[in-house]
Amino acid sequence: MVEYNGVWQAVKLMNSTLYYCMELGEQLVEVYDNQNGYGGRIFKLTLADGSTTQIKGPWSSRPDQVRRYGNVNFVGQGEEYLDDGIILFDPSGEINTWSTVYEYDGLFLHEYSFLCDEHGMWHIDSMKTEQIFDEEIN
Repeated sequence: MVEYNGVWQAVKLMNSTLYYCMELGEQLVEVYDNQNGYGGRIFKLTLADGSTTQIKGPWSSRPDQVRRYGNVNFVGQGEEYLDDGIILFDPSGEINTWSTVYEYDGLFLHEYSFLCDEHGMWHIDSMKTEQIFDEEIN
């Protein structure tokens, strides 16, 4: 059994549960009909309410999924939070990496996708805005 430190949040989705830990920058997703991630190992997590849970065979998730469904301010491992609020995947500027940033203004969820070019420069790839109800955002 793998036991993670930190306090984990859980967000139930359609056929899975997304777990994330703000302090560690880690994220996992438990897919109910496919528990073969990480060789089917069991992970023990301490949740925000103080309880513990064990999940079998979770899969690694992407930080942008946590920002979309969990917490818009999540910064994953290997990311860097800049003063202007942009979160980059691999701040070293690896070619063809991308990152998606979400910003919630109380009424709309704004999605910005960035792509890193061959010179290590980040460019906006797409933008999308949708109206969200408060209960959909933490």
